[in-house]
Amino acid sequence: MPGPARIIAIDDELDHLRGLVSGLNRSGWACLQVKYPEEISGIEPCSHVRIVFSDLHLDAGSAMGDSTKNFGIVMSLLETTVKPVGPYLLVVWTSFPDYAAGLAAYLTTRIGDVPAPVAVVPLDKAGRMDEEGRLIDPAAFVSDLKKLVAEQPQFAALLNWEQNVLGAAAGTVSEIIALARPGKPGAPPPPNLTQVLAQLAKAAVGPQNVEMDRFRAVNKALLPILADRIGVLRGGEEDKAAWASAFADGDLKAGLAPPFAARLNRFLHVEHAPEAAGGSQRGTVVELPKSLGGDAFERRFGITRDGAEARRDFAIKKESGVEKWSWRLVQIQAPCDEAQKNPGPLPFVLAAEVVWDDRGQVIDAAWGSPCFSTEAGEVRLVLNSRYQVDFSAAEAATFKPVYRLREQVMSEVSHRIHSHGARPGIIRF
Repeated sequence: MPGPARIIAIDDELDHLRGLVSGLNRSGWACLQVKYPEEISGIEPCSHVRIVFSDLHLDAGSAMGDSTKNFGIVMSLLETTVKPVGPYLLVVWTSFPDYAAGLAAYLTTRIGDVPAPVAVVPLDKAGRMDEEGRLIDPAAFVSDLKKLVAEQPQFAALLNWEQNVLGAAAGTVSEIIALARPGKPGAPPPPNLTQVLAQLAKAAVGPQNVEMDRFRAVNKALLPILADRIGVLRGGEEDKAAWASAFADGDLKAGLAPPFAARLNRFLHVEHAPEAAGGSQRGTVVELPKSLGGDAFERRFGITRDGAEARRDFAIKKESGVEKWSWRLVQIQAPCDEAQKNPGPLPFVLAAEVVWDDRGQVIDAAWGSPCFSTEAGEVRLVLNSRYQVDFSAAEAATFKPVYRLREQVMSEVSHRIHSHGARPGIIRF
């Protein structure tokens, strides 16, 4: 089904609500209408809402001057009904626009269960509606709304990118439908849509694995197409205008403090790993299992846990205490083997999660990640291609995941491991 609403309007005056929503809809901006308080309990959370219209005086029993109560009602609606995850713009649709700044300050200091809006902006009802509650000039209203969005340039730019990505996804779906359309008269009949989807799923994960997760199977086939469509997007005039004020030239020259760089790297390259997956998913970083504890570590890898060889091969300073790093395993199964659920043990490579400011020199056989943030602070992961170990799928499923390295990082890891293992060597004199 189509996704949840991205624009919501909440008001206790039905005529005003209908007029607002009708004007937006006729201008091509789909908007969910919510009458307060009757319809509040009947809507599903709209976590990806981008614009929320709300009257400021929703409680007929409270005076307009009772700002704390009115502000609290709006905050409660955001936290318990809409439940946005952000970013979103809160438009105060009211005859009392001067109260918008007070509402913004109230939400900034008190809202806790959901993110605060990127901005709280007023849009005065006065002069915009006729006696029957209809928008007098919907086109002018939408134009004013676009200006309010443009006044938040970073928000506007991200919405522009999001809209382009949604367009790329819609285009991908359209191409799938086109595969099942009849061709020219006399041409062989094409496969129907059922056959197209079945063939995509089968080709991606193998016929024996489709029923494990049909969504995953088709997604594996469509993801490269969608990624390509997004990757070749080029901005038109409207896109360029949206991005013109998103950042300044000076921002390109400025550096990043290590803690913020670590947060960006985590966003780009590291994802929370679900407990249920264990170590069965490619790229998952797991805690060292009990089977490799104690003396078993040295018997399996040929080095002591904190000896000179371990420190050299995993870029740990000679003088570092054992509290400065943690041993991990990284699941490095080939993508095709994971997709096809091919039998056989799962390969892992030994890695050290090293405190960022205690790092040493990474040798040729090793790979060091960028600095990224964890709950314990800023770290980097150093793995060494010489220290590989296999476990059965059943064993790997019991491992405790810490996080998962995203595919871009795993492609670099795979290249480092295989290029080091395939390096040539000759006898020289």
